[in-house]
Amino acid sequence: MVYPKFKATVFLSYKNINGNFNTYFQDTYNFVYKHTIKADAIDETIVFRPEKKVYGIVYDIKGDAASNMQFYLTDSTRNFVRGALYFDVVPNKDSLAPVLVFIKQDIDRMIETFEWK
Repeated sequence: MVYPKFKATVFLSYKNINGNFNTYFQDTYNFVYKHTIKADAIDETIVFRPEKKVYGIVYDIKGDAASNMQFYLTDSTRNFVRGALYFDVVPNKDSLAPVLVFIKQDIDRMIETFEWK
């Protein structure tokens, strides 16, 4: 998902789970927590929608980190999707704050309506 006006991109990747869920989870965790050097805090929100078999975690990375939001979604048996928001500008939490609100609303909506086909 590209936001050219804001110089922002949400990078998405898909992986097929073949007994390697823990590897994908650990990779996501490592990517998120590499930002602790610049992050003021990292908030985690659990995604739990068993009626659609959608589970995951949304990571809200506060501060002047390179990525302000990352997440993964899975059905825990076959599919794993990872997303990460990056800006093509020098991180500055104060100047990016209004744009972050806008883009996070889009990402939240995508996660709320996500389902596997």
